[in-house]
Amino acid sequence: RKQKQNYFLLKTMASTKINAFTRKVHLFQILAYVFFTGDFLLYYFVVFPLSNDIAKYIGIVLETILGFGVIYYGYRASVIDPSDPMLIKHKEAKSKGEEYEFPEKDFYCNIDECYVLESSKHCKRCNRCVENFDHHCKWINNCVGKANYKEFFRLISILLVYLIIYIV
Repeated sequence: RKQKQNYFLLKTMASTKINAFTRKVHLFQILAYVFFTGDFLLYYFVVFPLSNDIAKYIGIVLETILGFGVIYYGYRASVIDPSDPMLIKHKEAKSKGEEYEFPEKDFYCNIDECYVLESSKHCKRCNRCVENFDHHCKWINNCVGKANYKEFFRLISILLVYLIIYIV
């Protein structure tokens, strides 16, 4: 019975994608959600009722579009697993009790105990190799790499526009 439980645990761990919602939530992530929700509510219940007609409708449209854009791309950048594809295949094969044949055997990660792509780097916070590792972002509680870089860039771009409009 114990052997069966260990196999199930190993299988679950190997097939589960590691993302911002499968790890302990970071304080910055909580602060971002609290700030953004508070700002959204402040705009709709204080600023919106005090505005004149034209500014009111332009503001509500911009606030809604940009707000949902921030929520959408923040969520996408958080849930996409940027792990090295060879690491993912290795874990899947290991969970099935098989041996994964690595196409390139030049770069080996001693921590993950498998071969990885040359462009990968091991993240100490996530404890995994990430393809084209850029940085670990505390605000989305996930690494930024090749798999989620476009969503992260879109999030930062929309936040920049949002902040410029907020200041003006």
